[in-house]
Amino acid sequence: MKQLPALIVLLAAAGSPAPASAQMFGQMERYELGQRLRRFELAWQSADGERRDKSVPAMEAAVSSFFRLQLATAGRSLDQAYLNVLAAEPSPAWNWALSQRLQVDPLVADASETTIRVRLHDFYPSGTPEPTEARIALRVLGADQKTLTETRIDVAAARQGAVWETGPLAQGDHHLVAVLECEEKPHEFARVMISRVDRWQERKTKLAERLSAVRETASPTGLATCEQLLARLESLGAGRAHEADCPARHLLETCEGLLETGGRSERYLGIDRSGDYLLTLSNGRQRVPVRIRVPDRASKPMPVLLAFHGAGGSENMFFETYGAGRLVRLGAERGWLVVAPRLGLLGLSMDCRQMLDVLAEHFPVDRERVFLVGHSMGAVQVVNQVSKVPESVTAAVALGGGMSVANADAAKSVPWLVAAGERDFGRRGGQALARGLEAVGADVRWLEVPNVEHMVVVQAALDDVFSFLDEASRKTPRAAE
Repeated sequence: MKQLPALIVLLAAAGSPAPASAQMFGQMERYELGQRLRRFELAWQSADGERRDKSVPAMEAAVSSFFRLQLATAGRSLDQAYLNVLAAEPSPAWNWALSQRLQVDPLVADASETTIRVRLHDFYPSGTPEPTEARIALRVLGADQKTLTETRIDVAAARQGAVWETGPLAQGDHHLVAVLECEEKPHEFARVMISRVDRWQERKTKLAERLSAVRETASPTGLATCEQLLARLESLGAGRAHEADCPARHLLETCEGLLETGGRSERYLGIDRSGDYLLTLSNGRQRVPVRIRVPDRASKPMPVLLAFHGAGGSENMFFETYGAGRLVRLGAERGWLVVAPRLGLLGLSMDCRQMLDVLAEHFPVDRERVFLVGHSMGAVQVVNQVSKVPESVTAAVALGGGMSVANADAAKSVPWLVAAGERDFGRRGGQALARGLEAVGADVRWLEVPNVEHMVVVQAALDDVFSFLDEASRKTPRAAE
């Protein structure tokens, strides 16, 4: 499943400006910022140290603009950070293309649909004229990244809005990419998911009927998940904007599969059904929306990695950003079940032990190897969870934030890695947490990442994070068997 993040999570726990709710901002702005953040992170990962360093001022500017709610300016700063990490001197045409957002309609349609409407809009003023002699290449790529169909239009047509006669597309969750073509080399500047589904309206309508029929017999997680997925599909069908790409075909088929079992999610999910899933964990009283990755080659039982995002984010952050999803990939490569809960500003309605109880109904989880990683507000959540249910935590990682240690006995029962960037406004909070842990006798390691600010610290620290977690995993009794 491919989704982009909610938007930049730049809100910290200690020493930061007051957090803003993610719902304050429009879905389009959240989507565009997420696209730009992911593009930057992919470039950062392959850059050398000098180019990474050059991106820091622009990332700090993006943070500042975000807190002032100047979201278009934040987008411009993210694009500047991207260019800096590439060490690129963009032409006026490329500068203009980066400033654009691509509107695509319909995002979801029946597989028999033969047209796509596209239009380019300014996301922020580029300060450069439209490249009137340039062409825009539009391509629909399948899951294997092979081109299903393509066309070219001039910039004026793209700005006015154009209808693309694609012909019927194969069923699936595809990507429509826009590439600037002019005298220089081509530059991809936009990528949007589109879905084509056989009998889309008919199948979506039947979901609501089938859900009504199983309400009394469905499991709590099965019912909550089907309700969540159906609401998402209805919203997509109505053409509403979303903060992230939505793989409608995958979501539809997941909901159909759950309903075929009578809503008994424990019969549908399992160790053999690898991949990405949006679920709503429920024990019948509380609910927590999560995004999970079931590894391809899982062992029994599976270690669990719980990843807590920062304020203003969503369950998609660790899957799509924070290093373009690298934490999830590294966890899945180890055969771990990766679970990213959605945090509200008041935290979680279920603690780690309760979430593990629900997960254990669906997967063989290894309770001796449960790892917590959190960024910013998520770092505070890690401290809270260790304080509340220390017996459910094997190792804890707090990145870019922290809080005082309230439960000394709980805090010293697990090993800790606390990290922050040298230019991270959450550094003081992280240092205070590390000192507090040392004071109560906890096993704690402090890591300060040179010349890194609050957002990139997660990506920059991931190798150290997994070295720490691997060591903690090897020390468990089950690992010694």
